[in-house]
Amino acid sequence: MGIQMNDECLSTLLFADDQVIVTNDENDADYMFRKLKEEFEAWGLTINMNKSEYLKVGDQQEEDPDLQIHNLKKCSQLKYLGSIISKDGTSKKDIENRTQLGKKAIRLQNSLLWSTRIKLQTKMTIYTSIVEPILTYGVNAGNSQRGREG
Repeated sequence: MGIQMNDECLSTLLFADDQVIVTNDENDADYMFRKLKEEFEAWGLTINMNKSEYLKVGDQQEEDPDLQIHNLKKCSQLKYLGSIISKDGTSKKDIENRTQLGKKAIRLQNSLLWSTRIKLQTKMTIYTSIVEPILTYGVNAGNSQRGREG
């Protein structure tokens, strides 16, 4: 169950009250979903089926209509911790979204960034503290520092 990453097996992602089940196939996803539901019920918790979704990356496998996960809404992309995960498995939608968010942040700061009364160093501080984190959220910190070193 889950996806092998180096010596670890990633099967679930947790953040606050969100949980993502990660598997290689629908049968494993269905099994893990049923077990998760049983465990939650044992603790007196319920899964909000109206808010729950499932995303299948790639469509190579045949779908089994008897699986419980098919009672959930199937989506073509989902947003988790600010990153868009799409059904085609690429980062294209996430990059487009980050670009749009960065443009919006710049537009909101236009009066400051184009002001002749504000020093260039202050403008650079505004850009690196507000705009750059929006564009690079979730990017490896080592990669985001590379452009400033050389």
